[in-house]
Amino acid sequence: MISRNIICFLIAHLICHFLFYIDEGYYNFRWMNSVGNWVVFIVYNSITFSIVICIDKIILGNNITKSNIFYTLLLSVVFTVLFGIWQ
Repeated sequence: MISRNIICFLIAHLICHFLFYIDEGYYNFRWMNSVGNWVVFIVYNSITFSIVICIDKIILGNNITKSNIFYTLLLSVVFTVLFGIWQ
């Protein structure tokens, strides 16, 4: 069985990849050619991972179910978008 931290990391990674795909790369993956973009990606991925971990551990509880994973993904997207707008 996959650990919760791996699931949280994958959720954060997918959210950040999507945001960088539409924002930095202008709907392509050319942003990956720049080292500076990777530095920013790692920072954003770390922040998003922290948000996902907090949502998963604090809000959703201890049991892993498909619905908890879905709610973690949904709430993570909402909080990450709000964080991005706030920035």
